[in-house]
Amino acid sequence: TKDNYNNTIQVYYNANGFIDKIYDTANRYLKFVYTINAGVSRIITATLFDNTGSGAANQLIYTLNESYNSSTSSYYLSSITDALSRTTSYNYSNYTSIVTINSTTPTYNKPAISLTNVTAPTGAFTEFSYTDKTTTYGPSGIATYKAVSQSVKKLSSGASTQLQVTTYSYQNSN
Repeated sequence: TKDNYNNTIQVYYNANGFIDKIYDTANRYLKFVYTINAGVSRIITATLFDNTGSGAANQLIYTLNESYNSSTSSYYLSSITDALSRTTSYNYSNYTSIVTINSTTPTYNKPAISLTNVTAPTGAFTEFSYTDKTTTYGPSGIATYKAVSQSVKKLSSGASTQLQVTTYSYQNSN
């Protein structure tokens, strides 16, 4: 891809269809390495390589960890570790989204996950509460899903003092 100033970004993929490298105009590139333990976890590491002769060292940008959720048959973000080895962790809970098409009988139960909390590298902790919502699906169907109703930030997961509470509301019930 080339912009109006003749800068280019080139993306290369590996044999599995994942991004392998992303080059910029200065010939710097991000290299992605995938470590896959099928049905359990995936680790994606991104490293910046500087081929410009500027003397900058190759630098680990981040390591992304994904865990496999057998209920949803998919991977989800479980943590990110940055170049300074600071880790942010994510936790989820399972729920079932129900889609009804042209009848009142559920026709499709779709396993889903909702983010329950995030732990920052400092130990700061944010937890999320949800409310059940419905939306129209097609001409006469409906789908249920979870919508964030509140987030609570604390100094740590065991702390009782709430630093910030944010309540979310939605314009309509659909």
